Amino acid sequence: MPDSLSIGVRKFADRATRRANEVLRESIRLLYVEVVSNAPQLSGYLRASVKASKGAPLPIEAAPPPAGGTYTYDPTAALAAIADAKAGEAVFLSVTASYALFVEYGTSRQASNAFFRRAAMRWGAIVEQANVNVSRQ
Repeated sequence: MPDSLSIGVRKFADRATRRANEVLRESIRLLYVEVVSNAPQLSGYLRASVKASKGAPLPIEAAPPPAGGTYTYDPTAALAAIADAKAGEAVFLSVTASYALFVEYGTSRQASNAFFRRAAMRWGAIVEQANVNVSRQ
């Protein structure tokens, strides 16, 4: 029969693991939202191409979108990939639009937007905000 100390330690470890996973998921969700918000919105295609996945990054789409289209991003699939993430698992945020690198880093005719890098540089602040958000739940 386990003693009360080992039961208490087990309960603490379970709570700490649960909390770490909640903060991780909220951090990834906030990062995703920030990347999407930072992406320029002309047709909406670039924002719609920001996706989350587990196991491996998503490939870049070979063909550019049809000209003149209008796109709305749907975060459902990305949030589903994030929803059951656990510490130690790889979660990838991918931008699958074929022209995303040109927007991110710029070209000889276009300045860099750095929509992804600006969000990534805020990772520490994002994790702190996620911790606050999880504490309020």
